[in-house]
Amino acid sequence: MRIGRLQILKSIPDKFLPKALTSEQRAVDQLKKTKRISAALVKRRNYIAEMKQDELKLAIEYAEDPIRPRRDLLYEIYRRCVEGDGHFMGEYEKAINKVVGAPFGLFPIGSDADAKADPIKTRLLKRNWFEEYVTYHEEGVFYGHSLIQFLDMVASNIEGVKFEFSTIDLIDREHVRPEDGYIVIEVSDEKGIPFRDPAIAKAARLIEIGKPRNLGKLKVIAKEYIWKNYSRSDWSRHSEKFGMPFIQIKTDTTNETELKKTEEMAANFGSNLWFIGDSSDEIEIKEASFKDSYQIYREKALFCNDEMSKATTWQTGTSDEKAFVGSSEVHADILDDYTEWRKRKVTYHVNDVLIPFLIENGYPLQGYEFRYLTYKETNPEEENKEDQQQGAGGQNPAKKSDAQQRAALYKYMHRTFARR
Repeated sequence: MRIGRLQILKSIPDKFLPKALTSEQRAVDQLKKTKRISAALVKRRNYIAEMKQDELKLAIEYAEDPIRPRRDLLYEIYRRCVEGDGHFMGEYEKAINKVVGAPFGLFPIGSDADAKADPIKTRLLKRNWFEEYVTYHEEGVFYGHSLIQFLDMVASNIEGVKFEFSTIDLIDREHVRPEDGYIVIEVSDEKGIPFRDPAIAKAARLIEIGKPRNLGKLKVIAKEYIWKNYSRSDWSRHSEKFGMPFIQIKTDTTNETELKKTEEMAANFGSNLWFIGDSSDEIEIKEASFKDSYQIYREKALFCNDEMSKATTWQTGTSDEKAFVGSSEVHADILDDYTEWRKRKVTYHVNDVLIPFLIENGYPLQGYEFRYLTYKETNPEEENKEDQQQGAGGQNPAKKSDAQQRAALYKYMHRTFARR
């Protein structure tokens, strides 16, 4: 049985670890020296994780260890998934950007649906840092946890506001121990900055996103990514062996010199396209008789793509071409519903966590709440046209079809999730 590097590390008792690695005071001292926590972290050279199912299982086991959980290997596998597959990269960015790019506003708390967003208050969040913040929030769906530090404050050009934030920073996830509440200076440290300490969290301006023990969707997606890599590697080996015709030479000679000469000429045949042999030599070009064997590898890779798409955006129709318009519309509706659910999660987080934090840091947002804008609020002209059409000639048939389709979809989703 192979003993992995992680299993060896886990078996080392605390008393044998260097004192420098268990020093919480050293981490706190580093925090006092710099405002940006990421600058105090000791970076290490990224090693290439082996993209194998056994390695993924070991990394998950290591991350879920109740005594000494560590996520560094798992996060390296996650990084390879996000950066190493074009299909998943597209699905990943599409899922995030659907939320990040959605229009929003700040409204008086308790205002009705017809109320208009306050343009001045809303401008306070129409900043680059807020877009980054929502991006980190959405990445947490895949990674499971994020820790954000708010950094520089600059003079504001908005009336009634003295200063506002200009930059934020994501603390490197491999340096964060969400289960224990530490930011470690080195990945191998046992303890570090206790970021859940109220005084430290306030001084360093830290906000935590996600549940401590959640490993994110990439735990499932990584499995499909690895299977897909296996399939593509097998496909490449198959193409190398059987994709090109090969030469069969029959000869009567047993002379080693002649045989070696024939072997050299056969080896050069592919590039030179000529062959000189004896009158007794017979040359024949053989081609593989199984033409569609590549389908085995192709179908497996496509199946993995579908599984990654379902885990990322709940559907497959917005990434692959569908033969039927109705089918593609249903998939688009599923993506819209998934996006709306995630927008609600962002809304709850911004109202419950971010806005109180901003008020504490001088933002005049008392009595206001964050909302994403509806279709009517972002497209008033189109909405008026539809109202006029309905008033003149009854209900729009296309609109009715969409409503019926969405109702059927909700019923299907309700039955599906109720059985789980």
